[in-house]
Amino acid sequence: GVTYSEDERDDLSNALNELITTLRRDLVVDVILDVLGAAVTVHAYVAGAILDEADVDGAVVCMASHGRGGLGAALLGSITEEVLRKSPRPVLVVGPKFEARPWRPDGRIVASVDGSAFSEQAIPVAEEWSTTLGSQLWLVQVAAPFFGSMPDAVVGGDVNEFAYLKHLSERAGNANFDVLH
Repeated sequence: GVTYSEDERDDLSNALNELITTLRRDLVVDVILDVLGAAVTVHAYVAGAILDEADVDGAVVCMASHGRGGLGAALLGSITEEVLRKSPRPVLVVGPKFEARPWRPDGRIVASVDGSAFSEQAIPVAEEWSTTLGSQLWLVQVAAPFFGSMPDAVVGGDVNEFAYLKHLSERAGNANFDVLH
């Protein structure tokens, strides 16, 4: 087989170290360097470890996020985003502008829906939390704002959104609801 000189191994080692420093911080890199070359194994473990811990007793995962999006998230990676994508259980995310305040038992749990069955999956979780925490459950749907006079189609749209939220509210034990503009 081909063998590498000590200088070639040093060059390879330096190149690998430079590459490793550019990877996402949730990756662990194992490097085996010998006379035959290098074997590199990359492990993404942080999100998996969080999900494994939550699986122990069905915990709700609570995480903070920098709120990076688009290119920033793609280049830097996002542990929170990975947990959100892979978690079969609720994930509570607090953003970079979150200000810790004492919990108010008279506060609200707000569940946002968009008319899709997928968005409605949050309602049972929000309903359970509102019951457990003694808070009001609010279902909201955001409709596009209209400026000027309201055409009949928009008024009709509000009626449809209202009826949709009323139906969901009745299914969720008569939760409060509102169409937001």
